[in-house]
Amino acid sequence: MSDISTKPTLPSNTTYFISLKNQAPDRTISFAIYQELPNLPPGFQIIAWLQADVPPDAESVVTFNRGEYNVAVVDYHDETGVGLYKSSQILFAKIGQIWELIEKKGVQQYNKENVISTNKQEITISLHEANLAIGESNKIAIVHKKIKKDDSTTFKLPNQYYVGIFYDLVIGQGISSDICHLSKRLDLNTETNHYIVTAKFDIVTSKLSLEIESGERFEIPKEDNDNDRNEKVSKL
Repeated sequence: MSDISTKPTLPSNTTYFISLKNQAPDRTISFAIYQELPNLPPGFQIIAWLQADVPPDAESVVTFNRGEYNVAVVDYHDETGVGLYKSSQILFAKIGQIWELIEKKGVQQYNKENVISTNKQEITISLHEANLAIGESNKIAIVHKKIKKDDSTTFKLPNQYYVGIFYDLVIGQGISSDICHLSKRLDLNTETNHYIVTAKFDIVTSKLSLEIESGERFEIPKEDNDNDRNEKVSKL
């Protein structure tokens, strides 16, 4: 591993790489990365944000752009007994912004022409009667389920990251204790953008464990600027 301590600290908007390794010899591991917010109140649902099924003695990599927040309008679908949240509109957003939801031709959508900026460490969505969400890297992560019209939803930031092993999980599914085998907080620092998560199986105790370590830093060229992104965010 190279000496990452001699490199300059990473900018706030950085692409992160999470290597997911399965060292269990006899089973496929379902990994998921999810987010939590400080003092999350009732009515908010944490969902599977990034996910990968990794075969025995194999590895998969998931990536995301930290600090590139999104606001979304989401629908709830019950597919084959599994409830999933999927976005019908998702837009690039910044910390401190206040977004307004309006209705056009019977469709709830964000008013991109009336976004207010503040210095608060939060994102607020006002005037709505819909399922709303925030996320990162064009994927939804935390949903506030439908509440009364003319109310507002505030997502307190910064967010925290967790990685877990699940019995069976797909992106957009709600995170709950009955499907989570075990999880650990993923603490991201400003020295590296690469982390290695390893699922290990103890043949003596027949138990799984999770280990997280810093990997070698990847250098990523800067791409789009903020003004272009809402034109490029696609529906999920």
